[in-house]
Amino acid sequence: MHLYDLIHKKKYERVMHVLRRHPITFVPSILLFLLLLTVPSVVGFLLETADPDIMTNNNSRALVVLGASFYYLAIFAFIYARFIDYYLDLWVITNDRIVDVNQEGLFARTIAELDLYKVQDVTSNIKGFFHTFLNFGDLHIQTAGERSRFHFKNVRDPHALRKEIQELVRVDRKHHHAEVLD
Repeated sequence: MHLYDLIHKKKYERVMHVLRRHPITFVPSILLFLLLLTVPSVVGFLLETADPDIMTNNNSRALVVLGASFYYLAIFAFIYARFIDYYLDLWVITNDRIVDVNQEGLFARTIAELDLYKVQDVTSNIKGFFHTFLNFGDLHIQTAGERSRFHFKNVRDPHALRKEIQELVRVDRKHHHAEVLD
């Protein structure tokens, strides 16, 4: 799937930014996945300690292998779903609008658009040591439209992005004002 299949770019439109959450925000999911990978080894060790003959019996060995297989399948599905959510959540900023693509699980997606000339307020914030050190935070865009607030979570350099969006809004308002006068 290509980005332009999602947003249907207009002829005069230029993509200025394609944003995702900062990669560091995916690290807790990776650490949890790695921790979950060790669980079968620990459980296997505890089972061997409790009953040394458990792996010599064909029936119990088959059940242990089947259980471990289901467990590994579940945690790989978990990390895959988390990655899909991380990777396919994105924000596209063009010279005409902002598009928010929100992946909701594996099989659901919401796409919302906001024309730049309708933006009323843009606020950026960076809170916390790691956020400040790695320069990522949140960006809030207020509008009078149907969806009154767009929230960009954990994007890189939100203060510079806020300034750039404010400039794009100023230019787009001039363009729309000129169209109304014509």
